[in-house]
Amino acid sequence: MLKRFASVLRHGRRAGDLAARVGGEEFALILPLDQKHEAVEIAERIRDSLKSMAWPEICAALRVTVSIGIAVSHEVDIGELNAKSIYQLADRRLYRAKADGRDRVNTTA
Repeated sequence: MLKRFASVLRHGRRAGDLAARVGGEEFALILPLDQKHEAVEIAERIRDSLKSMAWPEICAALRVTVSIGIAVSHEVDIGELNAKSIYQLADRRLYRAKADGRDRVNTTA
């Protein structure tokens, strides 16, 4: 499942975007963008691709979902603006998406 999801990320990203596995079932997609709505569009496209993907029979009984937390640099205090603080904000939003029922994109803390 993780390999197939990585493939969805690889094909859903644009030139210049960076995809990386950061934990057991967690991935990060770094998008050099100016607008949050662009990130939401990309995230929803990835989520839709995952939902429409044909899964092997062993996975058929599972509900395959993706929860996504989005953060952009201008949301972080300028004094704390660094990759770690942006990642932490996105991670909090990811866990909020999971808590709110999974299979969603979250852009608020």
